[in-house]
Amino acid sequence: MDAEGHVMADEHYEWLDKDAAEKLLRGEPVVPVGDGARTDAFRLAEA
Repeated sequence: MDAEGHVMADEHYEWLDKDAAEKLLRGEPVVPVGDGARTDAFRLAEA
């Protein structure tokens, strides 16, 4: 979070590590771990 209270992208999507990003780029499924990550993943899938 920055001084103005904004969440930075790398903090907002902590589940998106290098391995997950590579799988997404190849079109492979990524299994989210944890409630917050699962919610973010569903939100991204619907976008």
